[in-house]
Amino acid sequence: MGIKTISIREEVYETLKSMKRKDESVSDAVERLINKKGEGNLEDFFGVLKDFDLYAAEKSSEIMAKLLSSGKAVNALDVLIAGIGIANGAEKVATRDGDFMEISKVAGLEVQVY
Repeated sequence: MGIKTISIREEVYETLKSMKRKDESVSDAVERLINKKGEGNLEDFFGVLKDFDLYAAEKSSEIMAKLLSSGKAVNALDVLIAGIGIANGAEKVATRDGDFMEISKVAGLEVQVY
């Protein structure tokens, strides 16, 4: 197995780091998030992630970076959902999830609480 060096933006790295488990390397986390099948696979468990492309990943990373820099910790899956929404032109989100109130402060999404 060879080693490759890649460059990613700081905010992308911070998002990945926040999704990494304590006992795994960054490479292990990437492999887990990309390849895992069955229980725990984000795409299998959350159908909305079928629209998770590079642009949505960038938007999610930007949101998470802003949240982390302001000291706000929210559920990473909520950040992914917000990133997907923004990448696909969403301006509003309807939710009962309080994390979206924090996300809206840095992402420009309007939150409608129901």
